[in-house]
Formats: sequence, structure tokens, C-alpha cells
Amino acid sequence: MSKSRTALAAILLSSLFNVHSVAAYAPQDQQIYNPVSFNQKNEAQSFPECKDHNGQPVKYVNSRDYSGFIIYANVRYLDTDPISNPAIIYNAHFIESLSKLERDFTMAHECYHLSSGDAYKAYEDLALGIKRDRDSDIIMRKMEDDADCAATRELRTDYGYSVESIENLYNLFDRFENGPELERRMNLVRECANIPEASF
Repeated sequence: MSKSRTALAAILLSSLFNVHSVAAYAPQDQQIYNPVSFNQKNEAQSFPECKDHNGQPVKYVNSRDYSGFIIYANVRYLDTDPISNPAIIYNAHFIESLSKLERDFTMAHECYHLSSGDAYKAYEDLALGIKRDRDSDIIMRKMEDDADCAATRELRTDYGYSVESIENLYNLFDRFENGPELERRMNLVRECANIPEASF
């Protein structure tokens, strides 16, 4: 993929998986990602293991070690030719402002985009020059809903959160949504939280 197309892909992808994501990007040759400095600076942040749909381990990258400015959290493939090196880029100030429930949900939501292959498919489409059309917003909304539901089920099964505690996600969603969309998302996670555990 050319540098100009990589830069364009990064800008377009800033609108994807946008439950917690707003970003601005520099061209690829100006991007800075240093795994050594990241490991040295990763103060007191402990995140769950995550793998993408191909089984590649996902890195958690503090946004200060990445050239783009990430306000919340987002998923990226750090290499695009070929598409590899999956990562969740996070703003430490945002993560530190969250309750444990909110943090667990946010990271489970972002991990789902990688483990389900959603993010990889988006990178493939952009590399092939496939443009978004009128139906893409519907597709993207379904991807976000699937990530919300998967994260909610993970909170219940892997973290042991109660159905009642899921109501506290309202405080997180209230940062990003309002009116009907806020209520729609809350109704979705309520529904997903109440799915019988044997169905997970």
C-alpha cells in the first residue's frame, strides 16, 4: 500500500469502530511506534490478553507512543503491507478516568473488533479501494452493536458482573451518545446481559 493510501486509510478508519474513537493521523513515514519505549512507559496499565481473528497477539499502545492523537481508544493494524501487527491504541487519561466496569467493557469492545475480523476486513476494503456507500452506515452500526453485545457477555461470563451492574454502563455511554441513541445502546446491552449464560 502506498504512503498516501496508508495515510488516507488511517483517516478513514478513524470513523470506524467509533464507540470510543476519535483520531487524527500523520502520514506513515511520520508515524512513531517504538515497542521498547512503549514497554518502558507502560505504567500500571494492565489489560487482558487479546488476539485478532488470525491469532496474532494484540499490542496495547499508549497514544503518546503513537503519532496520531487518540482521545479515547481505537483499534489499528500498525503495519498495512501486509496487514499485520494489531493494536489497541488508548489514551491513558481517558482509561484512568473510567471505573473498572467501564474499562473492562471498553477493552472487551475494542478487542472484539480485532478478534471478529471486523477491523481486518475494513483495512482490506480500504486497500482495495472499496468505497463506503449508503448501506455502510448500517453495516458499521451492526458491527458496533455486535461489539457492544460481545463485550457485555464477556463482562458477565469472564468478569462475573451482575445484570444489575451493567446498568452502570449508562455513565460511559452518556459521554458519547444522547437522546434516542443513548437509550438504544442501553437497551441493547440490557438485552445482551440477560441472555441465559448457557447460550453464551
